[in-house]
Amino acid sequence: MIDRLRDEWARRNAREQRLLAVMFALLAAVILWFGIVTPLKNARLAAQARLDAATVIAGQVSARADALRRSARAVPAPLEASLVVAVGSTATEAGFTPTRLDPQGEDRVVIAISSARSIALFAWLDGLARRGVFAERIALRPNSDGTVSCEATLRLRRR
Repeated sequence: MIDRLRDEWARRNAREQRLLAVMFALLAAVILWFGIVTPLKNARLAAQARLDAATVIAGQVSARADALRRSARAVPAPLEASLVVAVGSTATEAGFTPTRLDPQGEDRVVIAISSARSIALFAWLDGLARRGVFAERIALRPNSDGTVSCEATLRLRRR
């Protein structure tokens, strides 16, 4: 095979050999550019974009973790009344009618609400959490009218 190529090359005159050499050099440059340089450049740019996105996400996660650490350290103001009274009054203020409100010691209460809009319910629970009362257990069941029924065990944050 190589002998055959040498014979073909030898049959060409000097001008044809120069033209073929230039053509092969240009072909090698095109293959090098589009086969190696461009894919490597695109891969580097894609890796840089992924790194930038990951850096932004890492910053967001770090900021949220710092906020969680600060909120965990922040001691909420003590409740004005006992836990049962505070939970019952805030539930009534939020527009809920508790069907059950049973104290389970000084730092726990079980509450049942037969009908509540889920957005309002979670806003109420979030407000309680900011006051130091956390949901230890929640059971939600959908009602036929688009509301939910809720039974929750709420616990006062230990200081």
